[in-house]
Amino acid sequence: MNTIDLKAEVEKAVLQAWPDFAAGHPHLAVAMDQTLLVDAAMDEIASDPTYQEALTQAAAQGALLEALGQIVKRMILPWIGGIMK
Repeated sequence: MNTIDLKAEVEKAVLQAWPDFAAGHPHLAVAMDQTLLVDAAMDEIASDPTYQEALTQAAAQGALLEALGQIVKRMILPWIGGIMK
């Protein structure tokens, strides 16, 4: 059975998005704890209906692990941008 490490996927996505975020918001990036950001993003993503539906569809197609990384990456940038509003 395939297993998913949501935290690892979110950490990878946050690390990938961090340079752009830090460049756009340098003072905020210095003050933010990436670990807390990862935890908050995990909570947000896990409760997102779009994420839940994508997981269901991917599992039904047998592509769950491959799809997870793509789903998380698509959600992280808009989510990080949304915390600025």
